[in-house]
Amino acid sequence: MKQPCSPRARAAARARTSAAPTTADSCSVGADPGVRTHRSVLNSGALIMIFGGSGSPSRPGFRPMGSRHLTSRLHTWALGAVPARSVTCPDGRRQVLILGRCGAKDSDLRRLSSTLPDDVTWKWPGTYTVIEESEETVVIHTDPASARPIYLVGYDGGWVWSSSARALASLTRAAVDVERLACSIFLPSVPALSAGRTFFSGVEQLPPGSRIVLPIDGGAPHTTSVWRPDPCEFLPPAERLRTALFEAVAERVMSDPMVSCDLSESVG
Repeated sequence: MKQPCSPRARAAARARTSAAPTTADSCSVGADPGVRTHRSVLNSGALIMIFGGSGSPSRPGFRPMGSRHLTSRLHTWALGAVPARSVTCPDGRRQVLILGRCGAKDSDLRRLSSTLPDDVTWKWPGTYTVIEESEETVVIHTDPASARPIYLVGYDGGWVWSSSARALASLTRAAVDVERLACSIFLPSVPALSAGRTFFSGVEQLPPGSRIVLPIDGGAPHTTSVWRPDPCEFLPPAERLRTALFEAVAERVMSDPMVSCDLSESVG
């Protein structure tokens, strides 16, 4: 059972719903003029948050119906209420997108215009994916815990990636991967048997904590693992975990006042 945390939150939700237009898309400049924030409002009660991209020499700018492109190069798109922020390099040859909820400040994102650190997907609280776009490639940076998994499939001489495996399966009319399904039912404690596989044939999950380079001409992807343990001699592991959880929850609460919780039947 999910309930808003307070009458005040419920009132805020009602006000936000009644004041919102039926459908709207906008892109605004934040406190830092170098960082752009993309927003969308849906006329549905359920929030859709799917994003992805494509690279095909025969079908440039390919995207799902109802989605919107997030860059002028038309490689990355979003469908629904996807939190999206972007920053462009001074020479205009590269654009960096942060897709999902991310606790980075505008000043943090502005520094990404010059170079991206290896820890960019776990540097700040939140659940997000980082995308680099240029004329030659799209580079996907996946988070190390697969909290927001990204999927890839070959299509029409190129590739399509998305945060939704089901969307890609619908595109390619992929059949259910029966072996993968059997592994999850009978051997759920042996993840090695299903590593990288999804429940749809031909749709693969990109490895976590990695940098995946996808050529715009549809060439073969190149994957590099970038995640590494980050020991700290000055802070106990339990304190680091507590801090990370606190910052993650704080980011989620501040980004949307409509907070809910799940209660099991055994809780009195």
